[in-house]
Amino acid sequence: MITSPAKDILDHLESNGLGTSGTDLFYHKLPGNAKGITIRDTGGFDTDKTLSKEESISRPTIQIFGRGTKYKYAEIYSRLDGIADFLDQTHEIEINSKRYISIFKMGEVLDLGENTSEEPEMSVNFMLEVSKV
Repeated sequence: MITSPAKDILDHLESNGLGTSGTDLFYHKLPGNAKGITIRDTGGFDTDKTLSKEESISRPTIQIFGRGTKYKYAEIYSRLDGIADFLDQTHEIEINSKRYISIFKMGEVLDLGENTSEEPEMSVNFMLEVSKV
């Protein structure tokens, strides 16, 4: 089965001990009023087809979104920043039968304010370079 880039990155984070899927790491959206991290596909840039059809490099983008506990801004910021640093240093790995050449952080952690329950929310975005294995 083909997996999305967001699902691949979730699997990579989980396999490196940075969370547990369904507990504090989620794919696509946070359920209900859960606290934690969710990873979403957000589109991407044109595929580089200069090599060949078999060796083309796609450039999808993802967003990692975090929601923390009320009044615990520093905790969710630190967690997102740690994940961002980990991914930004990730190069040349295979995840779910795809080769991730590079993972580029697109800016810093962005504070999105608080939701109606006064829980801090923030995000950070990435561009991935991916080819078939």
